[in-house]
Amino acid sequence: MFDYNQTLFVGIDVSKDSNQVCLINFEREKLLNKSFKNNFKGAIEMKTTIISYLSKHNFSYLIIVLESTGIYSIHIANFLSNEAESLCSKTEVYLLNPITSYNFSKSNVGSVKNDPMDAFALADFAASGKTKKLIPFKANQHFAIQSLARQRKHYIDLLCKEKTRILNYIFIKFSDFNNAKHQNKSFSNVFCNTSIEVLLNYKTPEDIANSSIEDLTKFIKEKSKNRFDDCEEVAKILQKASRDSYRLDATIYDSVNTNISICYSTIKFYEEIIKTIEKEINTLIKGSTYENDISILKSIPGISNIFATSIISELGDVSSFKSDDALAKYAGIYWSESDSGNFISEDHRLKKTGNSYLRYYLIEATSSVIRNNHVFNDFYQKKLKEVKTHKESRALILTSRKFIRLIFKLLKDKKLYSFPTNNN
Repeated sequence: MFDYNQTLFVGIDVSKDSNQVCLINFEREKLLNKSFKNNFKGAIEMKTTIISYLSKHNFSYLIIVLESTGIYSIHIANFLSNEAESLCSKTEVYLLNPITSYNFSKSNVGSVKNDPMDAFALADFAASGKTKKLIPFKANQHFAIQSLARQRKHYIDLLCKEKTRILNYIFIKFSDFNNAKHQNKSFSNVFCNTSIEVLLNYKTPEDIANSSIEDLTKFIKEKSKNRFDDCEEVAKILQKASRDSYRLDATIYDSVNTNISICYSTIKFYEEIIKTIEKEINTLIKGSTYENDISILKSIPGISNIFATSIISELGDVSSFKSDDALAKYAGIYWSESDSGNFISEDHRLKKTGNSYLRYYLIEATSSVIRNNHVFNDFYQKKLKEVKTHKESRALILTSRKFIRLIFKLLKDKKLYSFPTNNN
């Protein structure tokens, strides 16, 4: 435990070019309010200055608080975290969610929005004991995990766009292919190897229509490694779909086939990248500060290692939020004052402000939970029946709010998930 009477409190307001630093003691007396350049030389100067004040005033403890300002706060937070022991034997560094520091500053009557005041507010946050429930910043863990999770989302987005692109080209080449895949469930995944092999090896639908059932069946059996229940039935469905499809000029088929091949190669490339990122994430979380919180989220049916890690990488310490409503607002999953709780009008738009990464992870995780947890599935189905328009998106968002309430309580209470005795 820190003796606050012997603690130097440091608030650092970070911008692209400079770091405004405020040093105070427990009586909130300002010992220093100075700007340092936001580069390595400026960080060294800041460190030397802090050490001099620790010695001058005989402080035994040091608490440093910074506000997260995206990439601009990463270097100085990382520097101070790595230099913690050389600053003072008992040092803690905290990187706050902007909403946490904003709410604290807002509660201070008469505060003014400028760098020196922001730096003082951050130091005052520490002196007020607000860091006691927070997790100290560990740059090597937090930034590494968060950056990988965000990189994964980047390639997921690219993968989705590329899949949409190849589906468009497939429709141009083989307009009735969609009907074929719906008629046979074993051939329903257009991105499976057999589906792509058919599309790449048969230049036109006419080639499929003119092929003998025996040859087409043999081809499907070979490419699928005999995994289909009835390869001949698949062949017949494909032939019928090929006869019902539009015909194009030979030059168009050449370009479309090239585009399908390129898109498929790109899809496989993205999938390999995503697998590599996920493997690295799974390695990093072992023994990390967030391992316990990740385990709590993983106890919820449908939440994988990746979902749990991605959420925690953006959420950080749940004690930064006063309520699940505050968490939902930070993620941008909330509505205006006219809509609240489980009510939302049919044509009311989501605010979509806040942390877009966290919003994405929470909504994707909710979709998985709906598929794996009967309690959430029942709630989702109930919300689907309440309105006639936008019912899927509305039901998903409302179920996401239910999911947010759950994870907030589990993380706050440090408890694993258990199925409720009823569905209420």
